[in-house]
Amino acid sequence: MQIVMITSRPYADMAFFANHYKLRRFPSVKIGSDPQRLITNFYNVKFTPFSALYDKKGKLTKVYEDGINWKELVSLIQ
Repeated sequence: MQIVMITSRPYADMAFFANHYKLRRFPSVKIGSDPQRLITNFYNVKFTPFSALYDKKGKLTKVYEDGINWKELVSLIQ
């Protein structure tokens, strides 16, 4: 499983978040900055947090428009 976290916040804010939560400990977590909101526009994000799940073949399987349901996510991973 890979987790990609994207923000439209400034790079410095993203770096602070990553350092604060020590995200480098998790090699499957990638973070990125999207100041032009290309991802936001692609998914037509209205609220955050927003989550999109893809299967191993890269097919979109589920969208959570108001945050992810952690119990459901854990069951999908197992």
